[in-house]
Amino acid sequence: MSKSEIIKRIGGYFPHFEKAVRKGLESHHRLYSDTAEVHSKRTQSNLRYDHMIRAASETLPKKEFRLIQVGNRNVFSFRGEILVQFKKFNGKVMTSNYPTPQADQFDMLGEIGGLPGLLFPLPLISVGYVGREGHGLEGIFMTRIVNHRPEWVERLDKNDEDEQQPPIISILPNDPKTPPPSRIRRITRRNPPATGSTES
Repeated sequence: MSKSEIIKRIGGYFPHFEKAVRKGLESHHRLYSDTAEVHSKRTQSNLRYDHMIRAASETLPKKEFRLIQVGNRNVFSFRGEILVQFKKFNGKVMTSNYPTPQADQFDMLGEIGGLPGLLFPLPLISVGYVGREGHGLEGIFMTRIVNHRPEWVERLDKNDEDEQQPPIISILPNDPKTPPPSRIRRITRRNPPATGSTES
């Protein structure tokens, strides 16, 4: 299925996708920002994923989108025509998957078959976010991964942060960088010049 066909069928729900991602990240930040330092990066990623899925379940119209669990992964079937998954992307808008055989197969084929209630394989669309280095988001995107690379990419949020409602700030925890070594000027201590003593 081409990009134009997919957008023709599902483009009216772009605002729902953006809202689901934004709402999930904001929910995670609100509940876990105070304890972020005690969680590993993988745990934080899993928590954000769970919040996105819950937000998507609440945001997407249930008459049009049916949630299906595939192992540890959740996908939404749109009218039995297109599958949608929510993910974190890297800077190349590729899914940041844990390298399992299932994830590798999804990213290779760009489709999933054999799901409950579906008679044939359906194209898999990924909706997610790209994190900004250290803090915040670069944006929210939709893509289709085929042969382990994006076949196309569509931006779902506005590029100008000043126009975003609400603005995407302080959603992702700040990953502290290792501070550069401090440059301490070494001061060589010198002995004071000898002073002669006078005797009377």
